[in-house]
Amino acid sequence: MAHTRTKLPTNTATPRNPPALAPGKPAEPRLERIIRKRDLPQYTGLRPTAIDDAIAAGRFPRPIKLGLRAVGWRECDLLEWQLAGLAASTNNK
Repeated sequence: MAHTRTKLPTNTATPRNPPALAPGKPAEPRLERIIRKRDLPQYTGLRPTAIDDAIAAGRFPRPIKLGLRAVGWRECDLLEWQLAGLAASTNNK
């Protein structure tokens, strides 16, 4: 018995290539990416202690609880924080 490959359609949607929306059709909700605390220094460029200080001072988004001991940040909150910082730095020049 010969093995045949099934060809995937070329219009397959992927996370980097979302499906096109039909006119008048509402967008489907998407899951938000959660950034864990161990990944924040790479994401923000700040040391962990600087992140903790900024959270305590109210200058950084507060984390959301993921479990008993796990926290994370919504990527959209971090992007807003970064954009606000960029806007403030360009206004000071």
